[in-house]
Amino acid sequence: MDIEEVKVYVYNNDLFADDYGELPNGKKIVFESYPLVVVEGFVKNECSNKLLVELQIFSEEKTLQFSSTKEAKVNADGEIYVEFRLEKKIHDATYGIVTFHLGREKVKKVVRLPEQHRLYGRVTDFEGRPVQAYVMINSNKFRGVGGVKTDADGFFEIMLPERKYQQIFICDGNYGRSKLEFYGWNLYLDKDVELNARFDKIEIYRMAVGVTPERTVIIDFVPMDIFHTVQRISQDLKKKVSIDYSSSKYYPPLSISDIEVFIDDSKAELWTLHKRKHLLADYGLKNKTRPAYTLEAKIPSQIRAGKHTLRVLIHKEIDENGRTLEEWGESVYFDLHI
Repeated sequence: MDIEEVKVYVYNNDLFADDYGELPNGKKIVFESYPLVVVEGFVKNECSNKLLVELQIFSEEKTLQFSSTKEAKVNADGEIYVEFRLEKKIHDATYGIVTFHLGREKVKKVVRLPEQHRLYGRVTDFEGRPVQAYVMINSNKFRGVGGVKTDADGFFEIMLPERKYQQIFICDGNYGRSKLEFYGWNLYLDKDVELNARFDKIEIYRMAVGVTPERTVIIDFVPMDIFHTVQRISQDLKKKVSIDYSSSKYYPPLSISDIEVFIDDSKAELWTLHKRKHLLADYGLKNKTRPAYTLEAKIPSQIRAGKHTLRVLIHKEIDENGRTLEEWGESVYFDLHI
């Protein structure tokens, strides 16, 4: 049994489980967080799809902080992923000993824990008013590893181990009813990072960004909103109409004038916006697509080579029976290498 790339991550999250009930589509809205330890690794050679993982966490003085054993699944790619829920936070942890058991065979790894960094900032609406919200953290493959609540003034702070985080999503108990969420993408947390976020009725989902040799950025995303996605689906469910999630009527139509892009604090010139189809096969809908957009923007001349942050802002005005409805949305892509 050959196991490599073993990592141990300690998440000293606050403990909460806030239940906001069920949406018309049957989705339950629960924001949950608790202290936990995650063990990850890869099995190089073929083995059983299950292993027994024994974990011990120690302080620098070799004082045992935590000890437990749990069964872990091994996926088709040989990936090991297992979570250990903690009864309380452990602040003095510096290294772990992980022992993998498969029958009589065992492999022991001593792993230094990564440094902890601070993610902090403020959450507001698009008029600058503070919002009490949840800041939830996903490591990879949409694996939630905890979160934190903002205070009454919208401020938050959470300590996280150094690693790449695929998503940070921010929303409140009105999610799926009158609001959607903010997404932060592709954060490699190797230092303290400030994140000031806004959310409203538009969600900029599945955002990916690339840089071209001509110093432009290609931004791909799927937009969803309250008016088209939430309200229309809810109305059709009440009418007992079969929902075709590939129908364009459930997604906001965008034009290039609805969008702004900023790299750090510099506004980028938008060149082209193309509507395309995003295949929904990974969501269990074979041969179904939904609208997505690919946007190209020019990198401002003052932006030098290095690591930057890209922010996409969408503002949509909708004419509904003679009255104008406004929807806003925002998303951030961290670690844009130019």
